[in-house]
Amino acid sequence: MTRLAPLAVATLVAAATGVARGDDPAAILLAVLDVESAPGLAVGGPLRATIELNASALPKVASLREWFPGARESGGRVAVVLEGRSPSATRRPTAAHRRASFLVDFDRPEVAPFREEVERHAGARAAEELATVVSAWVERKTMTRGIDVASRVATHREGDCTEHAVLLAAAARIAGRPARVVFGVALVPVEGRLRGFGHAWAEIHDGSGWRTVDATPLPAGVRYLPLGAIGDEGPGYLVGAWANLSPIDVRRLVLESALPARAEPPIAAPPSP
Repeated sequence: MTRLAPLAVATLVAAATGVARGDDPAAILLAVLDVESAPGLAVGGPLRATIELNASALPKVASLREWFPGARESGGRVAVVLEGRSPSATRRPTAAHRRASFLVDFDRPEVAPFREEVERHAGARAAEELATVVSAWVERKTMTRGIDVASRVATHREGDCTEHAVLLAAAARIAGRPARVVFGVALVPVEGRLRGFGHAWAEIHDGSGWRTVDATPLPAGVRYLPLGAIGDEGPGYLVGAWANLSPIDVRRLVLESALPARAEPPIAAPPSP
């Protein structure tokens, strides 16, 4: 079952700043998810993820279809295939993904120092450069925040994965790139197997499609399973953040290889006498 952790970056993120050890991710990010995987599962290969949902989450399955158009719910389970690090969403960006909003309020006067920092980096229009700027700007990795608006994050320079995601969306929009905040599951390799943690990150549109970009420092090899994007960035964004499928709606994940089964070689006929 899903075990809620403090809304936070926990041990893995804290390790990057020397706050805590990074080899014990028992309380990372939004929630610790129950993950079952087959023995010998290749963590870097194509995966079939069966998402077992809480009963109250069944009406929210539609949000998955933005990344997995064929997703269907049956008996409280939804099966999707993860081919690479993260799937690409099919929805086209809108004008709202470029402009300031109540949540991504990069037009506020108090955001000016952060805006200058983004604009100071000539290469910061690249998604990875933007993530680096945001990660460095959020100096205090703390588990005490909820989902702060961008101006609050830029001013106080503290927060967890949600604050990193919101400020990264702001940075991308400052650089003229469509961006949004996504909630989902981070599949983190730990001692040779994947563990699941609720997480938030940003998606930035590069002109041809949405790209997953994460300003929260996580270990190499992490895989992303998006569940829903924040669509309502107005004053009710906290309600809107959980209106779509989110990590707290997931009861369990079952991971299997999505590679076709290897056929057994034919048994050779015995030689003729």
